[in-house]
Amino acid sequence: MPIVTFPRIVLTLSPPISEVSSLKSKLKKQSTATGSGVARAFLRSQAALFGSYRDALRYKPGEPITFCEKSFADHGSSAMRNFLSMAVNLQLFKQFIDGRLAKLNAGRGFSDVFEEEITEGGFCRSNSRSYQQWMKSVKRGGAFLNTVVSKARRNANKGIRDIKGRLKARRESA
Repeated sequence: MPIVTFPRIVLTLSPPISEVSSLKSKLKKQSTATGSGVARAFLRSQAALFGSYRDALRYKPGEPITFCEKSFADHGSSAMRNFLSMAVNLQLFKQFIDGRLAKLNAGRGFSDVFEEEITEGGFCRSNSRSYQQWMKSVKRGGAFLNTVVSKARRNANKGIRDIKGRLKARRESA
């Protein structure tokens, strides 16, 4: 019986020391002795590490919203940049981004405790107000759909004006 071996891929991903220290300090506090306090400390750490994903969302009129890995990995200290450049290759992170993009491009939008923690903690460079306005427009029909609708409206109005002009010209010539 032949033996087939597969190469093992080992990826070691360590968050920056500052984030580890921050998490340890939160976990030592008395207020995190309960289960929800521990969960909140870990949520805050995740928001601090990955909250800047919002800054890497890209939107061009007429196209779906995309995620720019380079932009995402290019912020913070060098330790944070190294961490994020490795994190974008993790399957779980890719699934997270794909899920967010699917919701945004479908116009569903989303709001969860992770997003609230990012906003409350200021863990992205863009201000929370512009993000909330962006989310509001996405919830109204999706960025792509909104672009299509606005283009269709413009073209319809242009067509109506053209027809009115032709009718007016016929009336004047008759």
